[in-house]
Amino acid sequence: MESRRSLIVLLLALAVGSAAVPAFAQGRNTRNQSDATENFERNYKVASGASLVVSNVSGAIRITSGGGGEIAVRALKHASNSRGDAAQIVAGTNITASATANRVELRVESNRNNQRNNNVASVDFDIRVPADCAVDLHSVSGNISVSKVGGELRAEAVSGDIVLESTSHIAFAKSVSGNIRMTSSGGDASAIFETVSGDLTANGLTAHTLEFKTVSGTGRLTDATVERMTFRSVSGDLEYAGSLAPRGRYDLETHSGNIRLTLADQPGFEVDANTFSGEITIDFSIRNEGPVRTRGNTRQPNVRGTFGDASASLHLQTFSGNIRVRKR
Repeated sequence: MESRRSLIVLLLALAVGSAAVPAFAQGRNTRNQSDATENFERNYKVASGASLVVSNVSGAIRITSGGGGEIAVRALKHASNSRGDAAQIVAGTNITASATANRVELRVESNRNNQRNNNVASVDFDIRVPADCAVDLHSVSGNISVSKVGGELRAEAVSGDIVLESTSHIAFAKSVSGNIRMTSSGGDASAIFETVSGDLTANGLTAHTLEFKTVSGTGRLTDATVERMTFRSVSGDLEYAGSLAPRGRYDLETHSGNIRLTLADQPGFEVDANTFSGEITIDFSIRNEGPVRTRGNTRQPNVRGTFGDASASLHLQTFSGNIRVRKR
């Protein structure tokens, strides 16, 4: 009888203790590593025009519109290793949240044990927001994707890609080694993009002012409508296919990359194109010169002239790359 009573007490103690621990799944995969996961779910009621801030270390951030009057957060923490302590790593990786009616902030933080052992669980966020919500997103090693969000967008990643779809108010997007890809995005405001080695690819981009800075990344813009554009690169290329705005200004410079513009029928532009050792080719009939083609030689090729009403302005410069302005 005494042993039976002791067993019942032990079972009750284990039940109470397990109820105090956050629910997570743990197991071993085919590589004989321990796996652990834990879900995080929260809904926050917000006012119109609210903002969301997410800071993540490892893992993806996915934002979509459709949250009505709330921000719905679904996140999965997960870890895998061969030491058998994946559950402790997940438990020591916390999502801290602060919320008001106008602002929700989510931040991933590790406890001292994880920091001491350089451990961190990956956290994948899947968040629905109201269409007019402003988002400010930061990730070290995960990808960022945003779809159909109309509030101001700021996104920054170190090694992850940034993918934007139908986002109408891009203020800033930066990735060190990841790429930036956009589809049917932009708006009537200014947009700034920066990469070190990542590429910028945009289809259907619209912007009043576009600024793109990169070291070795390539910029490819198709069906673009931009009134003012600045491009700076050390070795990256720029390809722009679209239209020039009347009184638009386009200042494009790269050290060793190529510059290629493919333009629809234009009312006109003035052009100042320079390259030290590359070639310049312009398919439009520059006033008093006709179609232009120069080859690099001991002197610096330079083309200055106007086409049509000269309402737009092109400043194109590269040291050793080629410049081409062609008709669509």
